Amino acid sequence: MECRLAMAELRVTEAREEATRSLDEMRIQMKTREELFSSKSFEWNADMVEAQQHIEVATQELRTSKAAEAGLREKVEQLHAIMREERLIRRSLRSENTGLHSENTTLRSENNTLRHQLQMAVSGVMDNVHRLARRAIYCMYHARDIDDTRLRQVVEECATTLEPDEVTSQNMNVVEECVGAPQSGEAASQISNVEIEFHRISPLLDVVSEASPMVGTPVHSDFNISTAMLLAATELLDPEFFEN
Repeated sequence: MECRLAMAELRVTEAREEATRSLDEMRIQMKTREELFSSKSFEWNADMVEAQQHIEVATQELRTSKAAEAGLREKVEQLHAIMREERLIRRSLRSENTGLHSENTTLRSENNTLRHQLQMAVSGVMDNVHRLARRAIYCMYHARDIDDTRLRQVVEECATTLEPDEVTSQNMNVVEECVGAPQSGEAASQISNVEIEFHRISPLLDVVSEASPMVGTPVHSDFNISTAMLLAATELLDPEFFEN
């Protein structure tokens, strides 16, 4: 009986020791796990802090990106507004250019018309001066009995004053033509008409000289000789004749 009891106590002791060892092992494992968890927790906390920093940086970058996007959108809208304004300006310039082109065409046409009219007027004045000069020389020679040599001399002097290079024997033949014209008996009566026409034409002499280059109508030598003949008439006729 005592032997059985001793055996039972021994088993209990062994079981208690086994349980104690198991408990110690479990405690060791728990402590190891706690240490591992603590280490991992520290690492997790560090990772979380780093992740939080990354999140904050990403959030800031996102805000900056949104602000940049808003600024870019505003710039794009401004660019669109500028492009719209440019299209309006181009359209306005095209319309204005069309109007200016039309106006320029009209002005060119009017200028050509005025140029043609001025050419006709200049040519008409030249013809009238030439015709009037012939009549003046004719009247002076036949009605006032002025010597033809003196007449030719004065005309040459007046012509030389105007265009020396154009005083040629051929141009001066007009004097001989007028002097040699048959006397009609009306020379004296024509003097008053010559005087009237001279007063009408004389203001145009300088105008013709100025206007002829503008309209492309050169002042030919006949005109200069005719002008010289009229100037000669002012010197050779009576003082009251061709008064200004």
